[in-house]
Amino acid sequence: MFSEIIFKMPTKEDLLWALTVTQLRKLAKDNKIKLIREGLLWDSPATRKEDIIELLLGSSRITKKKIQEVSKGTVKPKKIVKPSKKDVITTPKKEPSPYTKQSVTEIVASINRWKKVAPKVTGKGKEKKMTLSMTGYLASAYPDITLEHNLGGNRIDAVIKKIGIEAKYRPNQNEINRLYGQVDDYLRYLEHIIVVFLDTNQSMINNFRRKIETGRYASQVTLVSA
Repeated sequence: MFSEIIFKMPTKEDLLWALTVTQLRKLAKDNKIKLIREGLLWDSPATRKEDIIELLLGSSRITKKKIQEVSKGTVKPKKIVKPSKKDVITTPKKEPSPYTKQSVTEIVASINRWKKVAPKVTGKGKEKKMTLSMTGYLASAYPDITLEHNLGGNRIDAVIKKIGIEAKYRPNQNEINRLYGQVDDYLRYLEHIIVVFLDTNQSMINNFRRKIETGRYASQVTLVSA
């Protein structure tokens, strides 16, 4: 039996995340919003879903009504059902192979070596610049690395065989929640995820660690502080 039912109206961000990348681009085009991320040295097109959503949220032209029109239907309030303890069914998570575990250890060691030689980054776009510096360093040891790898509509920063690498620079609580959803999606395609927290306070990292442990992903996710 279900013990409690809660109705929560979706926020504008919730509605945007429910759209596909194609729909997000149409929304931007219809409202004459350029999907360009500004950088210190150069501007770059927004390709990742989270970057596009960030740009759309920053525009006053984007309203809930316009988002709903793009999604071709009115979005109903979310119906969140909290099950009682008897209703909870836990599904065992797939354990990474011994080869993957060894590779993760080696990649983390490479990231820690990069930390010692990483150049100081200033100005806008720090996450992008630091991520490019890190993945560029890893490429010398892992020539098969792929950057901005597409996984089911989302782009992870890098993939080495079946191991994904996602970097975050000083994420806030909303970004931590979103990151958990991304990891959940990525693990449908990969065996392991390495999350690299760039210049992030320990309390926020611990917050994410608790989410991972609660979701029973601890064996499939490694956290690195850089």
